[in-house]
Amino acid sequence: MINRANHFRQQCEFDKAAEVYEKLIAQNDSDAELYWSLALCRYGIEYVDDPLTHKKIATCHRTQFKSILDDADYLAALERADFMQKPVYEAEAKYIDTIQKGILEISNKEEPFDVFICYKESDENGRRTQDSVLAQELYYQLTQEGFKVFFSRITLEDKLGTKYEPYIFAALNSAKVMVVVGTKPEYFNAVWVRNEWSRYLMLMQEDRSRTLIPAYKDMDPYDLPDALSMFQAQDMSKLGFMQDLIRGIRKIVKADEPKPQVVQQTVVQNVGNTQTAPLLKRIKLFLEDGDWNSANDYCNRVLDLDPECAQAYFYLLMTKLNVRSMQEYEAAELPKGISDDEYYKKACRFADVDFKARLENLNKQTIYNFADNLFKKTRSDTDYKKAGAIFDLLGDFGDSSERATECREKAEFAHKENDYMRARSLAKNDTIDDLKKAINLLGTIKNHKDSAQLIEKYKARIEEIKAEELAREQERQRQEEARQREIARQKRRKKIIAIVCAAVVVIGIVGINVRKPILYKSAVSAFNSADYETAYDKFSQIKDYKDANEYLAKPEIIAGADVGDIVTFGSYTWYVINKTDDGCTLLSEKCITERAYNTERKDITWEKCTLRSWMNNDFYNEFSDEEKAMIEKTHNSNPDNSEYNTDGGSDTDDYIYLLSLDEAENVSEDIRAEGSWWWLRSPGIYSDYAAVVSDGGDVYTRGYSVDIEAGVRPALNLKW
Repeated sequence: MINRANHFRQQCEFDKAAEVYEKLIAQNDSDAELYWSLALCRYGIEYVDDPLTHKKIATCHRTQFKSILDDADYLAALERADFMQKPVYEAEAKYIDTIQKGILEISNKEEPFDVFICYKESDENGRRTQDSVLAQELYYQLTQEGFKVFFSRITLEDKLGTKYEPYIFAALNSAKVMVVVGTKPEYFNAVWVRNEWSRYLMLMQEDRSRTLIPAYKDMDPYDLPDALSMFQAQDMSKLGFMQDLIRGIRKIVKADEPKPQVVQQTVVQNVGNTQTAPLLKRIKLFLEDGDWNSANDYCNRVLDLDPECAQAYFYLLMTKLNVRSMQEYEAAELPKGISDDEYYKKACRFADVDFKARLENLNKQTIYNFADNLFKKTRSDTDYKKAGAIFDLLGDFGDSSERATECREKAEFAHKENDYMRARSLAKNDTIDDLKKAINLLGTIKNHKDSAQLIEKYKARIEEIKAEELAREQERQRQEEARQREIARQKRRKKIIAIVCAAVVVIGIVGINVRKPILYKSAVSAFNSADYETAYDKFSQIKDYKDANEYLAKPEIIAGADVGDIVTFGSYTWYVINKTDDGCTLLSEKCITERAYNTERKDITWEKCTLRSWMNNDFYNEFSDEEKAMIEKTHNSNPDNSEYNTDGGSDTDDYIYLLSLDEAENVSEDIRAEGSWWWLRSPGIYSDYAAVVSDGGDVYTRGYSVDIEAGVRPALNLKW
């Protein structure tokens, strides 16, 4: 119990400590230390380290008008003290009495207060509590009504660097009303909050004219401390709370005729301006230095003095945006401005006509800057339209109306240019289908550049291709007829020649058939001996013999293949394009199909495109369960197209995927050339384009529009 009591006293929880000491005294009233400790609790004595002498120095948190030298518990301690204790108690009591006198001397000079607001200022993380904000609102309302109010955040602001106890003591002893503000039960029981209201309760026992009013919000009143639950508590969230509280306080302090509200407002405003002007200058310097924390702190100090200071709210906004000066603010780019920002709203609310107009212009300027920069950077019709829409919203601000018109014209041109380039890109494929698609696109923009001439050119090319195809078909038929004639001629040869020829053929066939079993047996032996490279070479020569193809699909056999070799996996053949000790990367030998990168033309990345969904679902499910077990899920990064600065999107995890621009560059040109105009997963010139590889194996970074059908060469990683 002694340890517990000492712990409470060291934590400045003097009331709790005193209760335990009194219980101990009831059990043993001869212990001098218990009486001395009880006296220390009554005077709120905390022993702190002196940084110079490293000794424990008494600090007083509960000043009394009565000297500790006359305190009953102190005198009882002296009666029971031994020869070592007594001089220590006497020396300490004299020192405490000196402190008490100093506190009383200062407090006697203070003007009396009507109301004392008790609350918790900071939470466990050092941040300002909601209780502090509510208490400050209460302070301003009561001050406006003419009451003299003690609110430590403001009242003690000019007492920085001094001890607060004299001023708290003076306020507690003079205040007719204490309002205890809280939003949590633990805040009502916080050490220094409890210290203040428990001291006031002791004063109320001596002076029944005093009143304590608990004011709570967002909590159950039954959770109030027991000592406060006997008082009529006020719910701050209740409609009319402030009027009821003011009326009740006025009756208690007998302030039937409070100072006129208008006069009081004028006085507060004048004082605020006098005190806030230097602080506002400091804020400006902090902003210029980029010291955002100090700027924010000083803004709140200004608002404590003048809660309707528009300049302080504007400086808070600059701090929030990390803007150092008005010039820097005017150059900022904000897509939606700051109309919805709370600091901006309050700055406009309390600003005079000129300052409010300037704030509104600044807001529009930031939006204008964003639209202007978007206009300068873009080459897509979508972004031109976005910029134009923003300029339209600005109405008659500056040249916004003219800029909106310019954006619409640019958007129309960009859209036509996009279709024009898509048509020309399609025409390079030199197929009838793609030429027809190109003609259809150009038909919608006949007046753009040489679209009309290109339409005629592509129509002529279609006729040329048809003529070439007809000539090839006629040549094929001619060759087939010649082959049939040769067959008929062979049949007319003499029978003996046919027999000889047949014999030769039989011998040749027997030779081949004899060789296959030997190769097969040798390949199986190499496989069983873990000589997978030899097994791969031999099985590759007899793919159509027995289960050679099944062997070739085994991971051990694939592991025997080198980069550049072709292997069989599933129903497809693949190039090995990379190999490690743990597995390899395969790229389909040819394009397995033609599909659009995305079924709808829009800004899209590999992560969201429909081709990725098809590859990792429909195509992936073509493999057997055993084959799926060999396919390793690959974490793919999707870098931007550095040439056109288009976004590559988020990283993805894929079973089946397309190569990126960088990965395609690392594949040999011969392997790349096996496919004809096949997709890469990287973006192209615009966000609705994707990069491709040409039929000659060239990596085409500009790419195709995502809704065009192109070749698909899947890639996957196998694990051994």
